[in-house]
Amino acid sequence: MMEALEIFPSRLLKGHDPLLDNYKEDLVDYFYDFSSKNESSLHSNLGGWQSNPLMHLEQSFEPFMHLMWNALEPYVQKITDESTVFVELYLHNLWFNINGTNASNRLHTHPHSIYSGVMWIKAPENCGNLVLVDPSAHNIFGIAPTEYEFQPVEGDIILFPSHVPHYVKPNNSDEDRISVSFNFIIR
Repeated sequence: MMEALEIFPSRLLKGHDPLLDNYKEDLVDYFYDFSSKNESSLHSNLGGWQSNPLMHLEQSFEPFMHLMWNALEPYVQKITDESTVFVELYLHNLWFNINGTNASNRLHTHPHSIYSGVMWIKAPENCGNLVLVDPSAHNIFGIAPTEYEFQPVEGDIILFPSHVPHYVKPNNSDEDRISVSFNFIIR
């Protein structure tokens, strides 16, 4: 008799910031102003613009950071509450992405963190899905890895284990896709 066991699932959290509409316009204006005055950081972005990964420390970003933390904190609390050992998650870094037409993000992971995530601020139709790739795919010889796609929705938040490979498909709209990405660590 054979038994199939699913022993290493990846836990993701998905939700929505219902208050984004209250500050979205000001946040988008801030991002465009900031990006016009600063060079793009080159990480996983292909053709788009990324801020430095320490935006949460920028004094000018502080009012928005407070609003965004109100949206993220319940996710952090859920992970902490459901942990089998005592852990506290801390925001390690946060950055924003502006991806215009055809811009995307290459396949990558987020080393040196435990959970990573994204919150979509501006998400026109066909702006490029977030694709998560089965982290055990390298063990499946000759078989294409399983992928799971999330269509960007303004205000949606996805948190996932940092070791899960992921990428963003090209933006096929005529408008920018704007997102905020972040990493949490255990201290």
